[in-house]
Amino acid sequence: METGNDRLEDCILLTEEQIDELLELQEEQFFNGGNKRRRKRTIAKGAFRRWSLPIHWKFDGNHADKERKQVRSTLRHWSEQTCVRFSELGVHEHYEGNHIIFTHRSNGCYSYIGKVNLFPQLVNLRSSCFDEFGTPVHEVGHALGLWHEQQRPDRDDVIRILYDKLKYYKSQYIKRPISEVAYVPYNVNSLMHYGPKIGSRDGSNVMETRNPLYQRNMGQRVGLSFLTSKLINFAYCNDTCKTKLPQPCQREGYQDPNHCDRCRCPDGFGGKYCQEVAPPVNGNCGGRFVATYSPQTISTPGYGTVKHYENKQECNWLLSAPANHTVELRFVDDFHLFAHTQGQCYHWVEVHYSKHFGSPGPRFCGTTRPDKTVTSETNEMMLAFRSNYSVIWDSTRRGFKASFVAVPLPGVPRIQFPSSPSQKSTTPAPKTTTTVDPFNAICGPVDLTFLIDSSGSIGKTNWPKMLNFMKKLSSKLTVSPDRARIAVVSFGNKATLHFGLDSHASLKSTEAAIDQIRWKDQWTNTGDALRVMKDQVFKKEHGDRSNAPNVAVLITDGPSNKDSWQTVPAAEAARNAGINIFVIGVGSDIDPMEMKDISGSKDRLTYVWDFDEILKESTLKPMYSKICSLTSTTGMRTTPKPTPSATTEPTGRKISWRCDFEGSAGEGSTCDMVQSREDTFDWTLKKGATPSRPTGPDSAYSGNYYIYIETSNPRRYNDRAIMLFPSFSQESTFCVKFSYHMFGFHINELQLAKRSSSGHISKVWSMVGEKGNRWLSAAINVELTSSDQLAFVGIRGREYSGDIALDNIRVDSGSCH
Repeated sequence: METGNDRLEDCILLTEEQIDELLELQEEQFFNGGNKRRRKRTIAKGAFRRWSLPIHWKFDGNHADKERKQVRSTLRHWSEQTCVRFSELGVHEHYEGNHIIFTHRSNGCYSYIGKVNLFPQLVNLRSSCFDEFGTPVHEVGHALGLWHEQQRPDRDDVIRILYDKLKYYKSQYIKRPISEVAYVPYNVNSLMHYGPKIGSRDGSNVMETRNPLYQRNMGQRVGLSFLTSKLINFAYCNDTCKTKLPQPCQREGYQDPNHCDRCRCPDGFGGKYCQEVAPPVNGNCGGRFVATYSPQTISTPGYGTVKHYENKQECNWLLSAPANHTVELRFVDDFHLFAHTQGQCYHWVEVHYSKHFGSPGPRFCGTTRPDKTVTSETNEMMLAFRSNYSVIWDSTRRGFKASFVAVPLPGVPRIQFPSSPSQKSTTPAPKTTTTVDPFNAICGPVDLTFLIDSSGSIGKTNWPKMLNFMKKLSSKLTVSPDRARIAVVSFGNKATLHFGLDSHASLKSTEAAIDQIRWKDQWTNTGDALRVMKDQVFKKEHGDRSNAPNVAVLITDGPSNKDSWQTVPAAEAARNAGINIFVIGVGSDIDPMEMKDISGSKDRLTYVWDFDEILKESTLKPMYSKICSLTSTTGMRTTPKPTPSATTEPTGRKISWRCDFEGSAGEGSTCDMVQSREDTFDWTLKKGATPSRPTGPDSAYSGNYYIYIETSNPRRYNDRAIMLFPSFSQESTFCVKFSYHMFGFHINELQLAKRSSSGHISKVWSMVGEKGNRWLSAAINVELTSSDQLAFVGIRGREYSGDIALDNIRVDSGSCH
């Protein structure tokens, strides 16, 4: 850095105070090898000064018309992505307050950092600064208070600086003690990040990402990334929205300060709460795909026809696997996405495979097909294709094609996927040509309650389909006082009984009442719906008949996330009262274990791809047949016994071990589980809510006590807590069932593992990332030798909001069924 000038190597202007601080940091990090301990500073010295909004600005009168237009586009881009607003002044208009003047000096593209005490404060943009759209956006970012991304204090976790290759712009690589970066993770996609070769002495890389997949992300100048705009929104816009949303944003979105009634979503997602896939731009592409065990492919527009894609196209593919599965993706066939000669991606496909959809995914571009298989950390993966940067058309610009499959986690059995129009059935055709239409079967009296999910993830488009399903099935059952009686309960934050069994005596009246039910757009409190059904619907005084079976049909697209601890107990109480529960799970976000616990039998579960499928006869007819099978010609109520399944008992003594952490006298106990001495910290026995908010459960899954990992200070990233099971001293297959809770912004990983006699810990099953404020269930098959010992491993995330909890653990000999 030239100390005789206030300009930091043609990009940043500095005040005298900032120069003094940068000189000290430069001495520490370059001349002393970074070993000198720096003096503590106040937050105010390290933080930038914020502008009051709107920010007034003007031209100095020397820019061409096209350049002035691009400056206005730059400021409009910032305003579209953030709450920051700008107000243009006339070139000769006098304004006494702080404001920005865009100058046209010939010595570079540069700006001050944040608001400084200059009237006006300049941002210089010479003609070459307009060669890329992102350069003026970059300089305005400095004026708003952003340093270069590679100057963040946490940059060494993500990138490494090759100092032996660095000759120029060394001051741009000095780490800054910036307090604001705590709002967002390090962002290799940032428009404020240098490209990997900037400042190189010989044209080679001076920066390398520690994960090689991210190398091409650095240096983009196409526009603001999700995290960059989020950082400015958190710094400037926290008080913009006066009321909070009724439910949290999904996939690390946040309340949009420009539209306070909805969320601002990570790249690729849309909808009010980021629950949907963002629509395509200028192309017929993208959407949501369910990964199965059979490979499927996706590709850019025109890949198989005209053999090229166009400029200004956007496609988003959400690949979803069932719970306890991952998605594996690899690129196949031809690959060509436009890239800069220095390696930056101008067009790209970004693969969001991590548990944090708000963080960058690796970007792939160029002419060499990536040869690495990418595996998702959760059961979802997002691919975002972008060709927004306009370049000269090239007929060799083929695009990409990728293949993906679902892979079960270790110890998780393969499941039976529902049939799909895109999959060919391998079942041989029946030899007989005579079939019986299930709708022609005579159905006896039945008292039926629909339990319908009214959560935000259902969406306005799917809600009418749910109502139509109820009307279609009701029409087949012959609604009348002596045949089928219908009730409806919807559930969001809590359950609502819309009408009871004795409310409507005809199909026409029932259908009219169904049409009046409105979507709640809330959370998912399935347990409350089951409780209301049992306590308020199936009562003699409300139309329940002794000569008709009690039947419930529950439709949902995901697990409980409101008071989820009560879901399974409420279902058990309903079944014990003689209510037959059928569950229809829609989409890939369902929890098969919870669905089975609700219905009590896998024979009463139905899985479908989407809400269109619930309206097809392939769904309606089997449901009709199952309901009719519960009725009899004598009209007596029947509760069929579940069909026994054949099991193979293991050799040796039978193991059946339980731990609900309640203790023999209700005082709380870890049973005969023990804390490992080979970990970093211990699991904690807890009653009630965990002390840190917002993370951890509010209460146990059942009873009063559970165990959890407390991730507040002094815990650090990747610290591990290991809880050992008792030794079963038997070589066998075991079924391990448990309930787990993973709620918080910084959830890392929960593992079920086995410890060998030598002390080696090997992962059997894991769950990664935030799963909502709800208890979930798992059932895992584990092969153990006589010397193996089971263990739970909780791993701490990057911050305190990462509590993971366990409850209701059981181990039985034999496989899970």
